[in-house]
Amino acid sequence: MVYNWCLNKDTRPWSLQTTFSDIERKIEQVGSKVFSMADQKGNETAST
Repeated sequence: MVYNWCLNKDTRPWSLQTTFSDIERKIEQVGSKVFSMADQKGNETAST
């Protein structure tokens, strides 16, 4: 769900708007970003 909020601003809860604004500001400072998802059953690190 959070991944979808990162991709689609219209679905973000109002209570988290400040948090996402901070994240976007930091992403602009970094420049390049990549999001990836891991299958929880296929990755021991994701399971923990």
